[in-house]
Amino acid sequence: MMHNRGAVNKLSHQRIVSSVGNELAIKGWWRDDQEPDLYLSYYASTKDAVTIDSPYRTDWYDDATITLRRIHEGTVALDMIDADENELFWLGSVTEALNDNARRNDSEINDTVRKLLDGFPPK
Repeated sequence: MMHNRGAVNKLSHQRIVSSVGNELAIKGWWRDDQEPDLYLSYYASTKDAVTIDSPYRTDWYDDATITLRRIHEGTVALDMIDADENELFWLGSVTEALNDNARRNDSEINDTVRKLLDGFPPK
């Protein structure tokens, strides 16, 4: 069972849970509700942010234009708790700029979860 601690709508929750399950299965970990080894909990949030685009300058005499851009940024954090010891087994988080195109949400969630689980399982 995966628990959500953030403000995520039902469709995004389903996408995140499905993507985490798929990525873990690729790594050889499967869901077992009867005798779980791990409990999973995630947190997801979004916020507005500003990025600064500045060109490379070869010297201080050139005029440089700095551009500020508003972006929408999302963070997903995943905790894995050892079911027997009730202790933290692994955690990871990813923060990325979000796309306003709703059609790309599935692929963006999959890419984000892939990056999130890149360091799992711990070595």
